[in-house]
Amino acid sequence: QIDLKTAFSLSQNEYDSIKNEIKNCIKSLLEKEKEQKFAIAELSNQVESHRIDSDQNLDEVHQLEFDLDSQRQARAAIEKRYEALQAQRRKENKLWKEEKKELRSRCMQLSHKQTSHTSTIYKKERDFSKLQETVGRNSS
Repeated sequence: QIDLKTAFSLSQNEYDSIKNEIKNCIKSLLEKEKEQKFAIAELSNQVESHRIDSDQNLDEVHQLEFDLDSQRQARAAIEKRYEALQAQRRKENKLWKEEKKELRSRCMQLSHKQTSHTSTIYKKERDFSKLQETVGRNSS
């Protein structure tokens, strides 16, 4: 073991001062080491916490992507059903228009027949009246 006091020709005060300085440096280094260990532990905990949050967020993203895909499929099915209903409605409208046109035509035909029948009845009634007059004159 080396005696620093004699090796460097130090007085007792200088020796004690250097000795205290070395103790203070060692104490300071130990405190800094302790602080760094605490900081490392704290950072390690934060990293673990962020990893857990990241995993949860990733799970949530996967669930949201699944939900979105399901909703897209449901929407596509609804749109397909809507288009089918629209096509059916257009077809039915076409049929109703054709039927309406046909019914109007038949109504016109019936109206003309009714007018014709009314005219015929009127003529027959006039002829009948004339015939009655003729018969009434001939019988008297």
